[in-house]
Amino acid sequence: MVGSRRDYFLLTRNMKILRLLRKSDALNILVTACDLDVTQLNKKYNVIQWGEPGVMPKEILIKEITNAQALVCLLRDKIDSDVLKACTDLRVISTLSVGYDHINLEECKKRGIIVTNTPDVLTEVTAETTVALLLATARRFPEAINEAKTGKWGTWSLYYINIDVATHVLSIFEFAIRCGVGLHHSTVGIIGMGRIGAARVGAEYVALEKLLNQSDFVILTCAYSPELKELINKDTLSKMKKNAILINTSRGALINHGDLYVALHTGQIRAAGLDVTNPEPLPMNNPLFSLQNCVILPHIGSATEFARTEMFNLVQDTLPKMQNIIRSTKFSNAASVLITAGDITVPRIYDRFNVCQYKEVKSMPKNVLMEEIPKHEGLYCLLRDKIDKELISAAKKLRVISSMSVGFDHIDVEECKKRNIVVTVTPNVLTETTAETTIGLLIATARRFPEAIREVKTGGWGTWSPYYMCGVGLRDSTIGIIGMGRIGASVAEKLKSFHPNRILFYDISYDQKKTEKLGIDYACIDDLYSKSDFIILNCVATENNKGMINKNSLSKMKRNAVLINTSRGTLINQKDLYEALTKGQIRAAGLDVTTPEPLPLDDPLLKLDNCVILPHVGSATEATRKDMMRLAETCLIEGLTDGKIPDDARIV
Repeated sequence: MVGSRRDYFLLTRNMKILRLLRKSDALNILVTACDLDVTQLNKKYNVIQWGEPGVMPKEILIKEITNAQALVCLLRDKIDSDVLKACTDLRVISTLSVGYDHINLEECKKRGIIVTNTPDVLTEVTAETTVALLLATARRFPEAINEAKTGKWGTWSLYYINIDVATHVLSIFEFAIRCGVGLHHSTVGIIGMGRIGAARVGAEYVALEKLLNQSDFVILTCAYSPELKELINKDTLSKMKKNAILINTSRGALINHGDLYVALHTGQIRAAGLDVTNPEPLPMNNPLFSLQNCVILPHIGSATEFARTEMFNLVQDTLPKMQNIIRSTKFSNAASVLITAGDITVPRIYDRFNVCQYKEVKSMPKNVLMEEIPKHEGLYCLLRDKIDKELISAAKKLRVISSMSVGFDHIDVEECKKRNIVVTVTPNVLTETTAETTIGLLIATARRFPEAIREVKTGGWGTWSPYYMCGVGLRDSTIGIIGMGRIGASVAEKLKSFHPNRILFYDISYDQKKTEKLGIDYACIDDLYSKSDFIILNCVATENNKGMINKNSLSKMKRNAVLINTSRGTLINQKDLYEALTKGQIRAAGLDVTTPEPLPLDDPLLKLDNCVILPHVGSATEATRKDMMRLAETCLIEGLTDGKIPDDARIV
């Protein structure tokens, strides 16, 4: 069928390939499985999908991947160096699996190809499979089902087994061994305490040999790596209990199958349950199939419809995020820098380092940031990026974080100190602009500019009258500034020209010479609250001053007080502020910062005429933002080349 360029249409089905082309400028995505529903992908991309059951042949994969920008594959697809060398424009490989040992990661790194997997969505179902396989193996379900199906189910007996007791006399011990075993009062050893291992159960850590010696059940749930190949072998099997049961729902390559067969056949261990083997599928003539004490499943750990659907949904959600990354890898021995925003222009970084830059102007998604951060020595970030302990722990190579901001409360500074990561900010270049915004917001709030503008636009502007739209002025007022750093001092200096009666300030530490020169007076915090007509927050946000403007502090302010915040939203308890504004406890508030940002449209503060809210534009002039951009660029370059970082820009 043929349609317009905007509609995808079936172009050809040569060589068992289904091609769905949407438009000429869309990305090409190669999908290696015929049973994946690509309806949603078709709406955005050109989809090339393998159209037959089973593995996509390697020669066809190599041919088709040449023109693909993204690959959606399964665990069964071997994405080796031969396949990757055929890629001319591949940007993303998204695998429907938690494991990725089928992909040559080193080759992907060399080529700047992002690799994603689907870990969390299959955690619970794989854990369920692991427990069920353990029980089925321990309690001999396959043998029992066979007994029922083949007419060997006789009358109930104490140690019911399929052995002719007339010709084979068993000891009580042999009867017990032949019966199934339970988990109650047993010792269970888990190798691999990741998500599927479920560390929250409070398991005790022990060395591998001790685990093998003491465990009645040994469960493999660890990620595969070459170092762990054939972890379970003749030597490790010899260290297990004679009645031990081995369960593997991780990777078949973790076990030497020949050694396992010998151990099971000779009674060295009791039984094994395998959801994974090597190879897969396991050939029908493999000797493990001849054993009653080896239960083998066809790799169905995550096999529920819900989990498989969620895995593909995750792939589809991830693809558009991953395609929004620009990579520049022109240097063989240079450090690598991650930039979290698309509207950052840093030519000097591109001239010196390999660069990965998120090309959207919105926040880089946390999962994409987590995926990328381990690869880079430098991070260029913005205030909106939460550089928390989890992210820093994943950043094994990270040496420098350069934030294009004056604040640094979005970065876990203490964790950076522990890991010797340099942290820099851009303080001086935005001082004057933020001070201007503070005064502008102060006057706009005090003089009711937003209400006045609305009056003009909605026909409320009538004939002149004495008290129409009256606000309050700064002349002869008392202004209190909390935080006397660079911005606070600049605000105080500028406010002098408005002829206030007095300017008070509070700070836990300040430059006395500077405040004397400004002609401003120190006041304790309670005095500042009670005496000020205007209260301005210009302090750094810390854990100690979180919610400092609350019910208690608001109750100490004048009834006609105007509160201004151009610092951080966390300084104010917004629920208490709303109550104070609606009850007339204070006159008005002007906020350039809120918690969260952006503020949800249903937040009650947005409904108040006496609360003016700006979308965090304190430093928003083109000149200032360019200065911030250049300073952050300089700090990152100096940090990565062991150069001189400006003293006032370095936090750690």
